[in-house]
Amino acid sequence: MGKRELIIVIAFVVVGAVAYQVTAPDPKPGESGFSFSRIFSNIRNGIRENSTKATVDLAGTIAIDSAIKELRISTPRNVPLTVIGERRKDVGYELPVESTGPDPDAAKSYAERVTLREDPLGPVLSLTLTFPEEGTQTAKLTLRVPNDLMVRIENAGRINVSEVAALELRNTAGETSVSGVAGAVRGSHRTGDLTIAGAQSVDLSLATTRAKFRAIKGGLTLNLRSGECWIGESSGPIDATLANVEFTVVGHAGGETKIGAEGGRIKVTAPADAVSIDARRALVELEITEQAAGTTVLTTDEPIRLTLGQQAALVLDAVTTEGDIKVADVPGAPAKDGRQVKLGATIGAGGARVVLRNARGDIVISRRK
Repeated sequence: MGKRELIIVIAFVVVGAVAYQVTAPDPKPGESGFSFSRIFSNIRNGIRENSTKATVDLAGTIAIDSAIKELRISTPRNVPLTVIGERRKDVGYELPVESTGPDPDAAKSYAERVTLREDPLGPVLSLTLTFPEEGTQTAKLTLRVPNDLMVRIENAGRINVSEVAALELRNTAGETSVSGVAGAVRGSHRTGDLTIAGAQSVDLSLATTRAKFRAIKGGLTLNLRSGECWIGESSGPIDATLANVEFTVVGHAGGETKIGAEGGRIKVTAPADAVSIDARRALVELEITEQAAGTTVLTTDEPIRLTLGQQAALVLDAVTTEGDIKVADVPGAPAKDGRQVKLGATIGAGGARVVLRNARGDIVISRRK
């Protein structure tokens, strides 16, 4: 905002305040009329009420009944949350809190009123972090929990979870790090970095998330909108539905990779098993280094780029409509047939079919140097 705009805004505020003061009805008995001095006095009083800070370190343990199988945790998004699975039978917590107040004693009392509220719900224990109305508090919560419990986290941000039995993320956002989960990770996340290193399986809906998955043993089911996603050092089937996502899969094995996409970019490198990509208006990059598995790639309006390693072996079936096929160091020559360009070729020792189909986009095939 420039000086001119700032002056205009101030002028409107002043004119509005004066107009209100002129036209406002007389105050009722016991009420005060409009006053600039009263407004500024209230502001000063509010500042004085929260002019001091105090810090307390809250800590303790929470007993866990043997019937409890799940722990539900709810914290405000501005409270960093760490959950660590350990061989134990209770929940330990560490909760440093800083609070404002009119004086040190009051600020300390406000901080001490921050509570980790317990609510047993049959086989579920719910833990909710609550704050007093007075003052303004900041806090950081660390929980040490039995590693045989499933953990569900709701509405939180800045999350770090490790070594729990299973994990569910409910309406979470911001930087999230997960490692060493024995079972499944499922739920939803939006806006921020999400890293999962080690889990049996993943089933997540993500929006504007930068996600990275490593060492997932039993496959991934993903629904992603915008953002980025990288999958590596993992196994099991992949089933991904994408909308405007930068999506990369590296060296995946032990199951089919199935991708449906609208927009964005898809890159699959060195797949060991079948790949099926059905996309619209998405750039698709596929790199085959050795013996190919059955592969089908369909897209429109953006190129398909196939890169072949020196040991690649496959049977190629490529067709584009209203586009072109460009090849380098690959046997065979593209043939034009009306609006279509086709190329069939046996690469290396042959083997599984790699089917490429494009509309209004090129197919580019080359050898990796």
